[in-house]
Amino acid sequence: MTSGSGGVARAALLLGLSVLACATGDTGRPGWQAWQRGDHAAALAELVPRAEAGDVEAQMLLAQIHLDGGGVPVDEAEAARYYRMAADAGVLHARYALGLLTESGRGVPRDDGQAAHWYALAAEGGHAGAQHRLGMLLLEGRGVERDDAQAVRLLEAAAEHGRADAQLVLAELYARGHGVERDEAIAVHWYRRAAEQGLAAAQTALGQAYLTGAGVPADATEAATWFYRAAEQGHAVARANFGLLLLKGQGVVQDFAEAARWTALAADQGLPDAMNRLGTMYELGRGVEADPVAAWQWYTLAAERGLDAAAGRRDLLAATLSEQQLADAAAAVAAWNAAHGR
Repeated sequence: MTSGSGGVARAALLLGLSVLACATGDTGRPGWQAWQRGDHAAALAELVPRAEAGDVEAQMLLAQIHLDGGGVPVDEAEAARYYRMAADAGVLHARYALGLLTESGRGVPRDDGQAAHWYALAAEGGHAGAQHRLGMLLLEGRGVERDDAQAVRLLEAAAEHGRADAQLVLAELYARGHGVERDEAIAVHWYRRAAEQGLAAAQTALGQAYLTGAGVPADATEAATWFYRAAEQGHAVARANFGLLLLKGQGVVQDFAEAARWTALAADQGLPDAMNRLGTMYELGRGVEADPVAAWQWYTLAAERGLDAAAGRRDLLAATLSEQQLADAAAAVAAWNAAHGR
């Protein structure tokens, strides 16, 4: 289980100035009004003296401004300085934000132990985001001694507060029996809570639960519904799974062309199973015009990513191709890899 601290920090910190201003009650202040109308110089002239004098609302706004870079150069060190001021004054979100910056090493030296310190201070005050991140550190033993039981308690608190990311992690713990007794029904409960908030990974997991009957009665139609929702958001596994249901006519009306379209989208995201399946579809002409060169290309791409079955199909197909076809297929593989940074 990975924490994804760098991506988490960026996503969690960039809340938007309007949200943060509402949270701090600063929307009526001159500095905020000036920023809203694009008069950045006037805003800074108002906010900086207030922040330096200890006004936590101004400190929080300036931290976000320096982090966003809206109207000023991005300066993560300055953002961290203002968050530190507000954190020292007891602002929970500042403590959480400082934890995120410290965990990812943005604006301050990376230090998981110090990040855990700031998360703990915010978590004690009931900050759900901090509860989630501290729970992750405790699960992984990063910066703190590993403590699965305490991690679960924190994640449950964050999940109950509606944190979709915590709900997803908690679901995975129950599904695996990690730190808790394995309980697929509870896992489904938390997958559903996160899925209903639009989290694609949770929607995919919930679809898989319905497909296999893990924690819920098996229901291919319900599985297809959740796979589709995640697929629409670009989730590669959901796209591949939805494509497979379309190919089989399982839970949906069978549609080879649509199956090929969703499978191709997943394959182009680098999913080996989807690459292999797309190769088969090109070889058999199912949902696409039969094209042995394209079939060899996708089999090869899947094989390069460790799928032995694809290597076997590629080698069988190669015996039927001309030297020119093989050369064209190899060129297509090289072009795909180059376009996708391989």
